Amino acid sequence: IAVLEQDPENSDAYGQLLELYESANETDKIKELMDGCSSEDIRKKYSDYICEPVTFGMEGGEYFQTFSLRLNAEEGSTIYYTTDGSTATEQSSVYSSPISLKEGTTVVSALAVNSKGIRSDLTVNTYTITLKAPTPPQIALGSGMYTDDMDTTIYVFVQENCKAYYAFDEMPTTDSSLYTSSGIAMPEGTHTLYVISVNQYGKVSTASSETYTLTSARRQVTPTPAPEATPTPTPAPTAAPETAQEQGDFAQEREE
Repeated sequence: IAVLEQDPENSDAYGQLLELYESANETDKIKELMDGCSSEDIRKKYSDYICEPVTFGMEGGEYFQTFSLRLNAEEGSTIYYTTDGSTATEQSSVYSSPISLKEGTTVVSALAVNSKGIRSDLTVNTYTITLKAPTPPQIALGSGMYTDDMDTTIYVFVQENCKAYYAFDEMPTTDSSLYTSSGIAMPEGTHTLYVISVNQYGKVSTASSETYTLTSARRQVTPTPAPEATPTPTPAPTAAPETAQEQGDFAQEREE
């Protein structure tokens, strides 16, 4: 140590001190020694005595979907981690596969220990995942009055990775009828269709709705009324002559 105080660049002194600490299994002193070394050449020469920090596959921050987080360390190292906000130690969980991050805030703390038992610096990242509800489904057939001789199949469109559930005259849930590509049959009478969309995270959209009135086409036919008969006018009777003079005049008119 005295040699290094006088000559901080003395590579041989570093080597002798590192071997001394290693034989005594004083890994914390090895880490302290190498952390205080400013010479890149010496650090490179004795890189086996340095454990690089764990790197994270995703940067900390806010995300809008779940994902699995990969942790990486130099070959031969063991990674220890926590996800509850506590500081990772060698008594923490051993990393063996990507960590599944779910909705909410997760603080991941990790450190590595190399083959010589030397610890890395601690790495901590915070991830906040907010899952949004899908947009409401689109109902292809609009509200209105329909007859059974029309194509009244109702089709619904949702976002990718979403499912649609529907019900008539009540708000649907995930226990309601599941929409399929064959469409929805319109029931007779007046009814309101409600449809919700549910994504892969179980988030539910607001409901879309349309109101339909379906009747029989035969009941819609209005009979054509028969035309009214036009009455034939009856000619007015001719008054008979009352006096002799009138009778004579009348007879003369008929002869003429």
